Amino acid sequence: MSEHIKEQLKQLTNDELIDFALEHLGEEHEYVRQLAMMEHYDRIKDDPNTITDRAGEDKGLRLKLAQLMEKQNNK
Repeated sequence: MSEHIKEQLKQLTNDELIDFALEHLGEEHEYVRQLAMMEHYDRIKDDPNTITDRAGEDKGLRLKLAQLMEKQNNK
């Protein structure tokens, strides 16, 4: 079953994946929600414009903010 679900998730857009994950917040749907979030993460993890810090962490956000401020100052 999980391979079937994974294949279905691959057909969704990023926005559809997020909507799908939010719709499956209930405990009985936790496995399906996690599959959707893993698929979304796999798509965005290497995007240089995406910050993927864990909850409660802000290192990536601080680094991106510093880069943006440096870029703005160099204009």
